[in-house]
Amino acid sequence: MADKPNSPKPKTANPKATSKPLDPEISQQLLLEKDMRLKAMVEAFDGLIYICSQDYRVEYMNRKYIQRIGHDATGEICYKALHNRDSVCPWCLNPRIYKGETVRCEVLSHRNKWYHVVSTPIFHTDGSVSKHAMIIDITKRKAAEQTLKKKVEEQELLLDNIHTQIWYLTGPDTYGAVNKAHAQFLGMNKEDIEGKSIKMVLSHDKSLPLMAGNRDVFKNKVQVNAEEWAADAKGERRLLSITKTPNLDGDGNVEYVICSGEDITERKRAEEALRLSEAQLREENLRLRSTLKSSNQFGNIIGKSRAMGDVFETILKSALSLATVIIYGESGTGKELVAHTIHELSNRNGKPFVTVNCGAIPENLLESEFFGYKKGAFTGANIDNPGYLDSAEGGTLFLDEVGELDPNMQAKLLRAIEGGGYTPIGSREIKKPHIRIIAATNRNLLDSVKNGTMREDFYYRIHIIPIHLPPLRERKEDLPLLVHHFLQLYSNGETIPSIPGTMMNSMQKYDWPGNVRELQNTIHRYITLNEVNLMHNSATPGSESSEMPLQMAHRNESYLKLKTAKKQFEKEYLKRVLKENRWHRGKTASLLGINRKTLFKKIRDHGLEDVPK
Repeated sequence: MADKPNSPKPKTANPKATSKPLDPEISQQLLLEKDMRLKAMVEAFDGLIYICSQDYRVEYMNRKYIQRIGHDATGEICYKALHNRDSVCPWCLNPRIYKGETVRCEVLSHRNKWYHVVSTPIFHTDGSVSKHAMIIDITKRKAAEQTLKKKVEEQELLLDNIHTQIWYLTGPDTYGAVNKAHAQFLGMNKEDIEGKSIKMVLSHDKSLPLMAGNRDVFKNKVQVNAEEWAADAKGERRLLSITKTPNLDGDGNVEYVICSGEDITERKRAEEALRLSEAQLREENLRLRSTLKSSNQFGNIIGKSRAMGDVFETILKSALSLATVIIYGESGTGKELVAHTIHELSNRNGKPFVTVNCGAIPENLLESEFFGYKKGAFTGANIDNPGYLDSAEGGTLFLDEVGELDPNMQAKLLRAIEGGGYTPIGSREIKKPHIRIIAATNRNLLDSVKNGTMREDFYYRIHIIPIHLPPLRERKEDLPLLVHHFLQLYSNGETIPSIPGTMMNSMQKYDWPGNVRELQNTIHRYITLNEVNLMHNSATPGSESSEMPLQMAHRNESYLKLKTAKKQFEKEYLKRVLKENRWHRGKTASLLGINRKTLFKKIRDHGLEDVPK
């Protein structure tokens, strides 16, 4: 706190002084000039200035302040004139100012305007004190600060929600900021890393790979790319693909270096597995190609289209590899058949092929179903029960609809198949499975990764060899082959019936939304009931397909009565809409424009209660 200055002491006359006193007129002129310069400086100030006495009366206001309130309030009470209040402002700083203190602060007004205020005392020769206040509107600056702060927070949130490790270097051995992924990899808190020396916060084994190339980046101002093995928080060695990029200031000097690190351990292992399998692939190629019964069939898979030829080639390569396979395709395209063919053509064909419908297992039973349990592990566990991994030991585990697995189970399954093993419920034994994983889905798994329903590390573990099965509508040239195959399959050794030309023409124009499974059921129905029922309209432009179900007898092409056709169409259409909406009655009723009660009655009338869901 500033002390009140002492009263000026009278100067002792200097008898030797020879200077003459200034002429009074000249002194008056100099004072006027100084006063004018001071006023000019005050009026040029881009803010508000006022002086207030100890009794709260305004002694001076600059022009900007006068313009702000609309009149010159000199001589008026400050809190009334300037703030329209009947009492002293609760934020008033006068008591501190009059004690000799200079106060700087930022104030938010009731109009949501920000001001920077500097208040200083003015000591007069008569011992009185006034307050001199300078006020600058900083609303725009505050808004810019808030915008910048929000952007920084958004950037930090973005960086903390990506799996790639990111960190800044302010020097070859000094951390700047780090994102959450990098901190978790090191097993530390961000606050314990940022602004610290790499060598000080990390052990030698952890700091060495992160220090590699740092000096070259700062010295030579060039980007450095490298693959480095680094120990994670658990002490496991992981291969990181690290990129270090310098950011230069206006003078061309390195201001900081931004680093990114991607864990490529699994990708490298997969690449190595594929590389090792190439020699075996060449040796076994001729043996596997001999499994083709004809140019139109690969094992039990029928097709001669180019799309299926590509599928056959990938199946052949997959059978000779140890890598995980992911089969993409719509429902009914034959994903399980492809998985089984890969298993049969591989060197695991003498071992079990275990199918798991991931979407059919209740969430609370996932762990016991996959890993098994020991007798007495929980109520009802009367015997030891092996899980899917036990059952598939040495063979192939087929994960159908793998996208239905919840992320928690994905993490446990990933650990099990990557060498960490698993423990059956109620046991302390760690088992390490020796199995080959083949997965299948009708989803876009990348979308599942983006929306958080699939872990990124699990996705890359199963997405090594992708096989995309085309829908039947995209390989219509295979339709006659498939029809003949299913006619043979369901004719029970009798004379194989033929398909009338008009019926085959209609089948060619049909889109087959249920794919090969729908075609198989259609031919089976044709053999059994002497009719073909195509429920969906063809999407082919110019198609001659009727909007009603196609009903034809295979001996005498007759038509159904309109009432019967309408009833059958309604039944099949209801079944289709219910199935597409997973038998959600409320949603189905809403889509059909009927109430739930009417929908329930129609389900009963058409006997759809017992239809498999």
